[in-house]
Amino acid sequence: MKLAFLYAGQGAQHVGMGRDLYEIYPAFRQVLDSAPVDFDLKKLCFDGPEDQLNDTRYTQPCMVAFAAGVTALLREAGITPDYAAGLSLGEYSALQCAGVFDAKTAISLVAFRGQAMADAVQGRPCGMAAHSGRGDVCFFRMRLRISRGLSPVSLRNWRLKLDRDI
Repeated sequence: MKLAFLYAGQGAQHVGMGRDLYEIYPAFRQVLDSAPVDFDLKKLCFDGPEDQLNDTRYTQPCMVAFAAGVTALLREAGITPDYAAGLSLGEYSALQCAGVFDAKTAISLVAFRGQAMADAVQGRPCGMAAHSGRGDVCFFRMRLRISRGLSPVSLRNWRLKLDRDI
């Protein structure tokens, strides 16, 4: 049997993530302690505030550090995947798992990426919305109203049209 690791993308973060692993596993602790960022990554992951953790410039290095820490502790336990894949931001964690670059490099890359993404929208009315549903409805129909300044819009994973606006 083959084993695959699938790494989460942005949106899976939550205040408190990794606290239990940090307290128990030295391999996880080492990754978070050595994360090359200019903010207190552990405090933000463990204690928030949530709005800062959800800011892409912080979310991205926090998520990749968490994933690299989990990968390190699994490796230490002798668990290594045959395959690694990631969802959006999770692709960086999958690349780190595959040995393309080490944890510090992965965290540095996504810290730069997150800051660049935040800088790109500075002062612009924009946002991102995602809907995660159950059953047959994967994504919903979105109606753009130019008068609200929400242009341009890029829809991804368009699967099913609904008969009403959300």
